[in-house]
Amino acid sequence: MQAAPGELAGRVVVVTGAARGMGAATARALLGAGARLVALDLSWGRIDDFWSEAGAFREELQRDADQVLVLEGDVSSDEAMDAAYKATIERFGTVDSLINNAALLQNHLFPPSGRMNVL
Repeated sequence: MQAAPGELAGRVVVVTGAARGMGAATARALLGAGARLVALDLSWGRIDDFWSEAGAFREELQRDADQVLVLEGDVSSDEAMDAAYKATIERFGTVDSLINNAALLQNHLFPPSGRMNVL
């Protein structure tokens, strides 16, 4: 579904898992639609050669500092999510939408120790 022109303008959208892949593509699309973005990821650093673009994407996002808040945090940590929520409210005053893209890869959802909660 595609948003109508201006429908997302000024809305605050939180995207978890925003540093790479679908999360990064979603973040770019939201900014292109005029949304204010909270881009949250476990790490904005280089994971491996395949996921090496996160640092450059962070720099790209930070160039639009009035519209973007870039955060690091583990979605399975209550403390990290509380801190991310506090930073978001301090910066933008509200959250209009959440796109929970983080931890969607099976090897992250079912690590060797078994299932883990992500919300």
